[in-house]
Amino acid sequence: MKKNTMKEIEFYSKLENVIPGNDGSDKKRIYLTRISMDGLNDFHEYSTSNTKFYKYLEYEPFGDLNDSRDYLNRLLTLEKNIESRTCISWFIRLRSNDKVVGTARLVNIDYHRSSVSWGYGISTVLWGQGFVFEIQQILAKYIFDTMLFNRLSGVARADNLSTILTLKAFGFKEEGIQREAMRDFNGIYY
Repeated sequence: MKKNTMKEIEFYSKLENVIPGNDGSDKKRIYLTRISMDGLNDFHEYSTSNTKFYKYLEYEPFGDLNDSRDYLNRLLTLEKNIESRTCISWFIRLRSNDKVVGTARLVNIDYHRSSVSWGYGISTVLWGQGFVFEIQQILAKYIFDTMLFNRLSGVARADNLSTILTLKAFGFKEEGIQREAMRDFNGIYY
């Protein structure tokens, strides 16, 4: 077990100011930027292009641009308190054209326990092309090398086999199954 020797004020400053994968060393097809309303149209486009994007999510598909705007505003509101932040979000962009094609988030950020959970979603047109592994690599390097976290967890519904397989391929170990811990937008528990 390693000890995080980063001071709390330095930790939250890095969390606010350092973008994962933007140190120039990654030659990935994607890069991350902080979420903002500047990416609203691209965000809305990939979020509404295919309803299977929502199959394992806990909220219903966005209907119009206002739904997408409201969701981004909720994320931005959650991140306002820098000194005690428990989550942070980024857009995933293609290097080839700067288009927003997904989001990545760290949630349940706990400085004192040095632990965090991650989540990400990417346009369905990019599924099966290895982008998830690039997202995982970028985030893991940031989580362990930059932020010096000790523990990273990921959560997926038990029927989301694709995500479970990518987590296991990345090296995650299954620690258990939480019964009725997640619910879809129709109110069904998993």
